[in-house]
Amino acid sequence: MLKKMLVSLIASLLIGMIAYAEVPQLINYQAVLTDATGIPINDTRAIEFRIYEDETGGTPSWTETQTVAIDRGLLNVLLGSITPLPYSLFDGNDKFLALKVGTDAEMIPRKKLVSMAYAYHAHNTDNFSGMNVSGFARSVDGVSPDDGNIDLIAGSNVTITPDNSNHRITISASGGTGGDDLGNHVATKNIQLNSHWLSGDGNNEGVFVDGNGDVGIGTSPGYKLHVAGTSYANTDLRAGRNVITGSPSSSYQDGDIVATRALVADYKVLSSGNIESLQGSIIANYSIRSDNGYIRTGSPSAAHGNGDVASTKNVIADENVIAQGSVVAGTPTVGYSSGDIVAGDDLKAGKNVDALNDVLATRNIVSYSGHIRTGSPSLPGYGDGDIVAEDDVRADNYVYAGNSVIAVIGHIRTGTPSTLYDAGDIAAVDDLIADDQLICGGTKNAYLKTQSYGTRLFYCEEATEVYFFDRGHGQLANGEAVIQLDPMFLEAVTIDQEHQMIVQITLTADCNGVFVAEKTTTSFTVKELMKGSSNATFDWEVACKRRQYEADRMEVLSQE
Repeated sequence: MLKKMLVSLIASLLIGMIAYAEVPQLINYQAVLTDATGIPINDTRAIEFRIYEDETGGTPSWTETQTVAIDRGLLNVLLGSITPLPYSLFDGNDKFLALKVGTDAEMIPRKKLVSMAYAYHAHNTDNFSGMNVSGFARSVDGVSPDDGNIDLIAGSNVTITPDNSNHRITISASGGTGGDDLGNHVATKNIQLNSHWLSGDGNNEGVFVDGNGDVGIGTSPGYKLHVAGTSYANTDLRAGRNVITGSPSSSYQDGDIVATRALVADYKVLSSGNIESLQGSIIANYSIRSDNGYIRTGSPSAAHGNGDVASTKNVIADENVIAQGSVVAGTPTVGYSSGDIVAGDDLKAGKNVDALNDVLATRNIVSYSGHIRTGSPSLPGYGDGDIVAEDDVRADNYVYAGNSVIAVIGHIRTGTPSTLYDAGDIAAVDDLIADDQLICGGTKNAYLKTQSYGTRLFYCEEATEVYFFDRGHGQLANGEAVIQLDPMFLEAVTIDQEHQMIVQITLTADCNGVFVAEKTTTSFTVKELMKGSSNATFDWEVACKRRQYEADRMEVLSQE
């Protein structure tokens, strides 16, 4: 335990000694430190310095810990070297210094901090008491003080509020009662607002007003209102004559809406004349309507007239595309007439595809959630997933339906099959695909052109139940063979106690004969009779119920 220490405080706060000097945030501190027997300490110790508001108790207002080299009991430190002493710490109230050496308790009593004699002069810096302000401020913005004072004069709409008790002056401003009148102001330079310009010379294009009163936004005006970029209206964008974006090369007239790129609206695009986008799309979240003209995107090579919707690419609608003439997309190779829907590529709709005459596409016709109808078929109602035609259903590629494909008096044809076909026939040059059943009143045949006997029909096997078959070859090894079925085949069939596989064996070598000794859900075992041990070869065939059709057997199609 350390003895009570002898403290010698030398403080050099320098307040008021030099009027323009920055006051150091350090205090020079010296003390003599001895051990419990009074022998001066000669060692290096960690010492925590604390400054309190109170002589006893309380919480320190400031602390720092220094590692101090003590020479024959004498320690000499600069308080504030680790944690700066804030100016606000010395506010004129009493302060007490305490030390804590290593793990020892804080030394008592605390030592009251006092100022050096000439530091009393610094007291004047708080209120300039007894001194002329001219001794400190020579001038403010070139204005010299008069008898130590510089007066602040409030201008129009400006209020100056002195607060002596808090040593501050508040200056506030407010708008005039009538607002600022800029109506007759003349600007000699451009006006900048948020990095954009209101200009009269065109050098800093933001909003440019030329000598004729024409207004350009982002460009020098060529019209009464000229916008370089996209124009947007939350409600209507109206013109007594044309609405034009870009510089379309085609001619246009009063009532037309013409764009070199996309024409986009959150609601409707309406025109008493034509609606054209020469390179981009025409998009509206509601309707696009041309009362007396046509709607055209790009430059389709096919002729078009009033009432037509013509496009070099897609015509897309979330609901209906309706035209009194033809609806044409791309450059279809097939002929078309008024009432047709024709596409040079795919023809797709979110719901129904209806045409008064033909629905034609050089590739696919797709209706995602509705039906596809051509003409006015006389059969009863039809619904989503149906493809219904009064005459032919034709496609150069696939005809795909989620439900029925019906041609009332014509044929159903995909591609350009080389064989002849008549009304009621289904003819395809490639695949014929149905998600459900494919039912035929006659035989289901494949045709093949032979080298010497012309084109012949080959007939499908038919059964009373739905089976899948697999075939292969095997060989006995010492009178026994195990045949493992193909894993892909097993995923298509059902094999269990109720639906067992049927196995046929045909010997292709001499032996005592064979039998199927065991059947599992994935294999069967063949053994030679009379415990034979030959290596005879054989052919095998297995029949298994098709998965999900295990119970089907000669279902009723009609009672007639």
